[in-house]
Amino acid sequence: MKPVRLGIFETSPGPSGPSRYVQALLNALDPSQWQVTLFVHAAGPYVRGPNCTIVPVCGGLDSLAPVRRGEGGVRGRSCEHLFIGPSPQPSPPHTGERGNGVGAAWRRFAPRPLRLWAGFGRQVVRLAGMIVPQALDLFHTQCTGCEESPLAARLAGVGKILGTFHVTGGYDLELRRSAWPHRTLETLSNHALDGAIAVSEFTRRDWIQRTHLPGKNVWTIHNGVDTEHFSPGLEPWADRAAARVELGLPPDALVVGGVGRLDRIKGFDCLIRAVARLAGVHLALAGSGPMQMQLTQLAAELGIAGRVHFLGFRPDVRRVYQTLDVMAVPSRVEALNYALLEAMAMQLPAVGACAGGIPEAIAEGQTGLLVDGHDPAAWAEALRQLLNSPDMRHRFGLAARARVCAGFAEQTMVRRTLDVYRSMLGQTRSFPSPLYAGERVRVRGSEREISLDSLNSAPIGPSPRPSPLHTGARGEAA
Repeated sequence: MKPVRLGIFETSPGPSGPSRYVQALLNALDPSQWQVTLFVHAAGPYVRGPNCTIVPVCGGLDSLAPVRRGEGGVRGRSCEHLFIGPSPQPSPPHTGERGNGVGAAWRRFAPRPLRLWAGFGRQVVRLAGMIVPQALDLFHTQCTGCEESPLAARLAGVGKILGTFHVTGGYDLELRRSAWPHRTLETLSNHALDGAIAVSEFTRRDWIQRTHLPGKNVWTIHNGVDTEHFSPGLEPWADRAAARVELGLPPDALVVGGVGRLDRIKGFDCLIRAVARLAGVHLALAGSGPMQMQLTQLAAELGIAGRVHFLGFRPDVRRVYQTLDVMAVPSRVEALNYALLEAMAMQLPAVGACAGGIPEAIAEGQTGLLVDGHDPAAWAEALRQLLNSPDMRHRFGLAARARVCAGFAEQTMVRRTLDVYRSMLGQTRSFPSPLYAGERVRVRGSEREISLDSLNSAPIGPSPRPSPLHTGARGEAA
């Protein structure tokens, strides 16, 4: 049987949630059945595998020009590149003179929406030119908002186009892409899809409402993690002691942890303010980002600089989880982050914001606690409740790992995604099966409830309503 020609578009410049998602799929695809073309950032974290071609996209879609043979590559990675199209010509230097040519006049006088749409259209055409030679049967793009790739695949004549929504529509906290010109392109892009996957039920509903998608063509398949790699191990206490020494954390303190990019969307400023209310409690933040200096200054202003530990980006993130007593996820906007699922798989209880898909992972009062909003006092109270009860942390941690193994395992995510591939290609009539039936999530401090009645029911159609450990407390949090 001839292999299916599958194209996957994912342009993260380094390790990310979408790149982890794609890598999990690549690991599961049988080379005898799937011929894969990856459309990636030139510095992305991918290497060539069996029956897999890499098409680098230099600088992402901001400068969508193929790298040509002999002009560099993916920073020393051993991979076979496929380079398409002419070498980009360097832009003439900007002289600063008004009216210097048609381009200058266009930039000066054309309305901004028109310039936005024209640039978007050019990128669509250029990307389509890279897709056409691959003669793909299925194109799977990683959608994070206003994207050119679905329209490019449509223009290139790809038979079936699938997108995965890795973020919610609220990702634009600064409202830079919320005006009607961007929203129009966003809607056009999403309607070029034949089907879509959302990594949480909240995300699914959000994009259906935001871009008026037909619900019958959007399925919820939660992110999943490798539960064998992310496991507490046979000697968690010995591992914890060694990990704390390695990362420079106090051996006998209660430690709350956060993992993710240090920017406003992750809400770590709220977490620092909450920890400032908990005497003796330490906070470990693993990640890097534009707010690191601000967060460092905030900790100093609150007088807790010695209790807040910035660990930087950690490729060995499992080591970070081994040091923690409680995982905190104070995100302001979140589809469903991997860090939370990893920590739960490591038998950590969690305190999470009631944002996006977080309440779909944390079972309130069973695997962790949920906080509605970002009031530091409310966060401090939720953290205190767990930190002061070794027994609760133990029970929640055991339940957290069981929950992830049952519904958020990587193999489950991959299997259900491949089911969607096959159903779109007409190879099978099976569809993703329900995850949790009849479950209700209550939110701390709120009358609001989220119901997870039945996710991904067959046949394809709108889902019904939405769809722990460490005892080592050395004292109590004040």
